Amino acid sequence: MEDLRIEDDEEWAQQEGVPSFAEPFLQRYLQGRNALVAQEKKQRSDHGFRETLSPMAAEACAIVSQIRFQEQQTIWTKEYEDSIAEEGDVFPGMMFGKAKERMEKTKLWNI
Repeated sequence: MEDLRIEDDEEWAQQEGVPSFAEPFLQRYLQGRNALVAQEKKQRSDHGFRETLSPMAAEACAIVSQIRFQEQQTIWTKEYEDSIAEEGDVFPGMMFGKAKERMEKTKLWNI
């Protein structure tokens, strides 16, 4: 297999007309997106609470958020949901009962 270099990727992108991150319109888009995300965070019900967290509590929140994200990527996958759906019809509220045993084995549950 041929070794691909970053330079090759950049050359291909340039030939195909893919914009680089340095492009002004892309930078404006990313700045606008970041502004919207910040605005949304200010409107959350827990905004005031999060703003007054101690450094230790803020670090704890960050750790829990990382664990939650990791578990969303590895435990609560589409494949798992599909396997439950293959068992038959799934009605509202059934997922909790079917996922309870799996949920109780997670790091987030233990926290």
